Amino acid sequence: KRSKLLFEMEKRPQVFISYRGKDLRLTLVPHLKHHLNDSNVNVFTDSNAAGERLKNLLNHIKNSRIVIVIFSISYLESRWCLDELAEVRNCLLRKKLDFLLPVFYKVRTYQVQKQTGDFGKPFRNLKRRHPHHRVIRWKKALRFAAKSIGLAYRENSSISELDFIQNIVEVVNGLLGRIALKDSNNNNNTQEISTG
Repeated sequence: KRSKLLFEMEKRPQVFISYRGKDLRLTLVPHLKHHLNDSNVNVFTDSNAAGERLKNLLNHIKNSRIVIVIFSISYLESRWCLDELAEVRNCLLRKKLDFLLPVFYKVRTYQVQKQTGDFGKPFRNLKRRHPHHRVIRWKKALRFAAKSIGLAYRENSSISELDFIQNIVEVVNGLLGRIALKDSNNNNNTQEISTG
């Protein structure tokens, strides 16, 4: 039973990457995924299953331990990204997810929090086309993510994109270490109860 459980945990994505494909599918994300895989981290992105239904993607979020949300200039054009983000917030509040790691890629945290500037323009269009309750859910998720501890890569950053990716990988490995320690403590407590 134990080996089967370990096998299932290894198959389960440890990290889900949510991003706007138009901006990052051919640049940051494949490199990040490659470096995470090299670091023995299981990664899922929506490009793993092109055309996959949103409901299935939301299940992948629920089954992951960490979600990396990469905010880029076109992020708010996608209701799909916003629905994923709202689900991430929901999972965190219900303790179904361990960590959210927001990455602010050439956008500022205040732009995400308040949907301002060039970053915020597409959101004003989305607001007109969707029900008020859905827009409120998106806004709450954006504020939540912007207030979370994350990483930022500025337009004129002094570090290379590769170094930035390495920073993300280091943070993810640190978070996975904390998760493993927590899981180990939980397993020890369960064994003590069952053998006690």
